[in-house]
Amino acid sequence: MSKPATSEFDPYHKWLGIPPSEQPPNHYRLLGLSEFEDDPDVIAAAADRQMGHVKGFATGRYGSYSQELLNELAKVRVCLLNAKLKQAYDAKLRQALQPKPPAAPPAKPASPTAPPTQVIPPPTSAARVAPPAAASNEPTELPTIGPRRTIRRRRKKPSAAPILFALAIATLAMVGLAIYFANKAI
Repeated sequence: MSKPATSEFDPYHKWLGIPPSEQPPNHYRLLGLSEFEDDPDVIAAAADRQMGHVKGFATGRYGSYSQELLNELAKVRVCLLNAKLKQAYDAKLRQALQPKPPAAPPAKPASPTAPPTQVIPPPTSAARVAPPAAASNEPTELPTIGPRRTIRRRRKKPSAAPILFALAIATLAMVGLAIYFANKAI
Protein backbone atom coordinates (compact mmCIF):
# COMPACT_ATOMS: atom_id res chain seq x y z
CA MET A 1 0.00 0.00 0.00
CA SER A 2 1.47 3.35 -0.97
CA LYS A 3 1.01 6.57 0.93
CA PRO A 4 -1.56 9.01 -0.32
CA ALA A 5 -0.33 11.91 -2.42
CA THR A 6 -0.97 14.43 0.36
CA SER A 7 1.69 14.90 3.00
CA GLU A 8 -0.51 16.99 5.24
CA PHE A 9 -1.67 14.08 7.40
CA ASP A 10 -0.45 14.39 10.99
CA PRO A 11 -0.71 11.05 12.84
CA TYR A 12 0.45 12.60 16.12
CA HIS A 13 -2.49 14.97 16.06
CA LYS A 14 -5.13 12.79 14.39
CA TRP A 15 -4.46 9.56 16.27
CA LEU A 16 -2.78 10.56 19.55
CA GLY A 17 -4.27 14.03 20.09
CA ILE A 18 -0.89 15.80 20.18
CA PRO A 19 -1.34 19.25 18.61
CA PRO A 20 1.31 20.65 16.26
CA SER A 21 2.36 23.17 18.93
CA GLU A 22 3.57 20.24 21.10
CA GLN A 23 5.48 18.47 18.34
CA PRO A 24 7.80 16.75 18.14
CA PRO A 25 6.50 15.15 21.32
CA ASN A 26 8.82 13.96 24.04
CA HIS A 27 8.67 10.29 24.99
CA TYR A 28 6.29 10.87 27.88
CA ARG A 29 3.88 12.97 25.82
CA LEU A 30 3.94 10.33 23.10
CA LEU A 31 2.76 7.73 25.62
CA GLY A 32 0.25 10.09 27.25
CA LEU A 33 2.16 10.14 30.56
CA SER A 34 3.23 12.91 32.89
CA GLU A 35 6.86 13.87 32.43
CA PHE A 36 9.48 11.77 34.20
CA GLU A 37 7.07 8.95 35.15
CA ASP A 38 9.12 6.37 37.08
CA ASP A 39 6.79 3.37 37.46
CA PRO A 40 7.77 0.73 34.87
CA ASP A 41 4.31 -0.87 35.03
CA VAL A 42 2.66 2.45 34.20
CA ILE A 43 5.12 3.05 31.34
CA ALA A 44 4.62 -0.46 29.92
CA ALA A 45 0.83 -0.19 30.14
CA ALA A 46 0.85 3.22 28.42
CA ALA A 47 3.10 1.95 25.64
CA ASP A 48 0.88 -1.10 25.12
CA ARG A 49 -2.22 1.11 25.07
CA GLN A 50 -0.80 3.51 22.49
CA MET A 51 0.57 0.71 20.32
CA GLY A 52 -2.76 -1.13 20.40
CA HIS A 53 -4.55 2.07 19.42
CA VAL A 54 -2.18 2.79 16.52
CA LYS A 55 -2.36 -0.84 15.28
CA GLY A 56 -6.04 -0.21 14.56
CA PHE A 57 -5.01 2.15 11.75
CA ALA A 58 -2.60 -0.30 10.07
CA THR A 59 -5.00 -1.33 7.32
CA GLY A 60 -6.44 2.10 6.65
CA ARG A 61 -5.56 4.82 4.22
CA TYR A 62 -2.55 5.91 6.28
CA GLY A 63 -1.26 2.44 7.14
CA SER A 64 2.35 3.35 6.41
CA TYR A 65 2.19 6.12 9.02
CA SER A 66 0.84 3.53 11.44
CA GLN A 67 3.90 1.32 11.01
CA GLU A 68 6.29 4.24 11.45
CA LEU A 69 4.50 5.37 14.58
CA LEU A 70 4.50 1.81 15.95
CA ASN A 71 8.27 1.65 15.43
CA GLU A 72 8.68 4.96 17.23
CA LEU A 73 6.49 3.80 20.13
CA ALA A 74 8.53 0.61 20.41
CA LYS A 75 11.77 2.64 20.64
CA VAL A 76 10.21 4.90 23.27
CA ARG A 77 9.10 1.86 25.28
CA VAL A 78 12.61 0.38 25.22
CA CYS A 79 14.17 3.70 26.19
CA LEU A 80 11.87 4.38 29.14
CA LEU A 81 11.95 0.81 30.48
CA ASN A 82 15.76 0.58 30.40
CA ALA A 83 17.12 2.31 33.53
CA LYS A 84 20.33 3.62 31.89
CA LEU A 85 18.61 4.88 28.76
CA LYS A 86 15.80 6.47 30.79
CA GLN A 87 18.27 8.26 33.05
CA ALA A 88 20.16 9.68 30.06
CA TYR A 89 16.93 10.65 28.29
CA ASP A 90 15.50 12.31 31.42
CA ALA A 91 18.69 14.35 31.90
CA LYS A 92 18.54 15.49 28.28
CA LEU A 93 14.83 16.32 28.56
CA ARG A 94 15.32 18.29 31.80
CA GLN A 95 18.02 20.32 30.10
CA ALA A 96 15.77 20.97 27.10
CA LEU A 97 12.85 22.00 29.35
CA GLN A 98 14.87 24.51 31.40
CA PRO A 99 13.66 28.02 30.70
CA LYS A 100 16.09 30.00 28.65
CA PRO A 101 17.22 33.30 30.16
CA PRO A 102 15.51 36.32 28.61
CA ALA A 103 17.51 38.23 26.05
CA ALA A 104 19.12 41.41 27.33
CA PRO A 105 17.39 44.58 26.15
CA PRO A 106 19.28 46.48 23.47
CA ALA A 107 21.76 49.03 24.80
CA LYS A 108 20.69 52.65 24.55
CA PRO A 109 23.11 54.94 22.78
CA ALA A 110 24.91 57.20 25.21
CA SER A 111 23.85 60.81 25.04
CA PRO A 112 26.55 63.50 25.15
CA THR A 113 25.41 64.65 28.62
CA ALA A 114 24.97 61.18 30.15
CA PRO A 115 27.72 59.87 32.42
CA PRO A 116 29.81 57.05 30.94
CA THR A 117 28.40 53.58 31.55
CA GLN A 118 30.43 50.80 33.03
CA VAL A 119 30.78 47.75 30.80
CA ILE A 120 30.74 44.43 32.64
CA PRO A 121 32.61 41.72 30.76
CA PRO A 122 30.82 38.38 30.23
CA PRO A 123 31.88 35.53 32.51
CA THR A 124 34.90 33.56 31.37
CA SER A 125 34.47 30.13 29.85
CA ALA A 126 35.87 28.56 33.05
CA ALA A 127 32.90 29.94 34.99
CA ARG A 128 30.38 28.34 32.65
CA VAL A 129 29.07 24.90 33.47
CA ALA A 130 29.40 22.38 30.70
CA PRO A 131 26.19 20.51 29.84
CA PRO A 132 26.18 16.80 30.70
CA ALA A 133 27.31 14.54 27.90
CA ALA A 134 24.51 12.69 26.17
CA ALA A 135 24.56 8.92 26.02
CA SER A 136 26.26 7.66 22.89
CA ASN A 137 23.30 5.51 21.90
CA GLU A 138 20.74 8.27 22.46
CA PRO A 139 19.62 10.18 19.35
CA THR A 140 20.46 13.86 19.19
CA GLU A 141 16.90 14.74 18.22
CA LEU A 142 13.58 13.30 19.18
CA PRO A 143 12.33 11.03 16.41
CA THR A 144 9.64 12.37 14.15
CA ILE A 145 7.57 10.90 11.39
CA GLY A 146 8.62 12.27 8.03
CA PRO A 147 6.19 12.37 5.14
CA ARG A 148 8.79 11.10 2.65
CA ARG A 149 9.76 7.86 4.37
CA THR A 150 8.40 4.70 2.88
CA ILE A 151 8.13 1.36 4.56
CA ARG A 152 7.90 -1.89 2.67
CA ARG A 153 5.43 -4.26 4.17
CA ARG A 154 6.11 -7.93 4.32
CA ARG A 155 3.53 -10.03 2.60
CA LYS A 156 1.89 -12.60 4.77
CA LYS A 157 2.63 -16.17 3.85
CA PRO A 158 -0.46 -18.08 2.80
CA SER A 159 -1.84 -20.29 5.51
CA ALA A 160 -1.43 -24.06 5.22
CA ALA A 161 -4.84 -24.67 6.82
CA PRO A 162 -6.89 -24.66 3.55
CA ILE A 163 -4.47 -27.10 1.93
CA LEU A 164 -4.53 -29.43 4.91
CA PHE A 165 -8.32 -29.27 5.02
CA ALA A 166 -8.56 -30.19 1.33
CA LEU A 167 -6.15 -33.11 1.83
CA ALA A 168 -8.18 -34.39 4.80
CA ILE A 169 -11.39 -34.28 2.77
CA ALA A 170 -9.75 -36.09 -0.17
CA THR A 171 -8.34 -38.76 2.16
CA LEU A 172 -11.74 -39.32 3.79
CA ALA A 173 -13.36 -39.59 0.37
CA MET A 174 -10.82 -42.16 -0.77
CA VAL A 175 -11.22 -44.21 2.43
CA GLY A 176 -15.00 -44.06 2.03
CA LEU A 177 -14.79 -45.26 -1.59
CA ALA A 178 -12.42 -48.06 -0.63
CA ILE A 179 -14.84 -49.26 2.07
CA TYR A 180 -17.79 -49.02 -0.31
CA PHE A 181 -16.10 -51.10 -3.02
CA ALA A 182 -14.79 -53.61 -0.45
CA ASN A 183 -18.33 -54.16 0.87
CA LYS A 184 -19.73 -54.41 -2.68
CA ALA A 185 -17.23 -57.09 -3.63
CA ILE A 186 -18.24 -59.28 -0.68
